[in-house]
Amino acid sequence: IRSELSSQVVAEAGGIDGVQASAPLGYLSVNTVTSEGESKPAAFLGYMPGQLGEPQVRSGRQLAITDSRGVLVSSKFLKSSGLGIGDTLMVTNRLQAFEFSIVGQVDEGYFFFQPAIYLLLDSLREVKYGALTPDTPLASVVLLKGKDLVGTKTEDLEVVSLQTAFANIEGVKASNRRWTPSACLGFSL
Repeated sequence: IRSELSSQVVAEAGGIDGVQASAPLGYLSVNTVTSEGESKPAAFLGYMPGQLGEPQVRSGRQLAITDSRGVLVSSKFLKSSGLGIGDTLMVTNRLQAFEFSIVGQVDEGYFFFQPAIYLLLDSLREVKYGALTPDTPLASVVLLKGKDLVGTKTEDLEVVSLQTAFANIEGVKASNRRWTPSACLGFSL
């Protein structure tokens, strides 16, 4: 996801007729360091506690608004990294290293083929952009809850289904085109 939505666009999405709830969600692909010192990619997902997109915690605890350096990690990530609740997770982005404390475990699996790691939206924005200003983008996508929203358009955005959104992610469309001819020939990659 390469979209960078301003706070104005996020507010506009939440104000669409029929929207019952909305929430910004940020995404960033980062490199993590395992307990053995290996570098592994992961999907940072920034959310706002108490809003759409907040994952259910399986063990440990939910993030609080004060947990600027706390993360919730998928059980698959914990297993593959050798880390656990209470451990420090090292993340690199923009040629900088960031330390986070693992406070909870979730069963959210993978996002864009990378293990999911959840953190507060402003923490993700800091890792992604550095110092936050009023002009710093707020989200990658806006999650919406309501009836008959798909197809709604405003000057700055269009509401699409989850399937359409996923199909338009850079790399996914090309990947799907490769699968179709292969499937017709009876092969799978």
